[in-house]
Amino acid sequence: MATLRIRNVPESVRDTLTQRAKSRGLSLEDYIRNYLVDTCGRSDKEEVLRQIDERRASLPKIDIRSLIERSDNGRF
Repeated sequence: MATLRIRNVPESVRDTLTQRAKSRGLSLEDYIRNYLVDTCGRSDKEEVLRQIDERRASLPKIDIRSLIERSDNGRF
């Protein structure tokens, strides 16, 4: 496993993380590790948007005018 060192964390953030860890019966190190692993296991906003764009590009193009015409002729 890799080791990370984070400097210049505001004391209020450290205190909040410490309290959250304590309320879950975890050390601060375990809490932050679990948080990082969980966060990296999910797609972030940019990844989701990229996946949507890729999916949209793979779908067939729809001719809206053709759909309207079919609907107007009772064939839709």
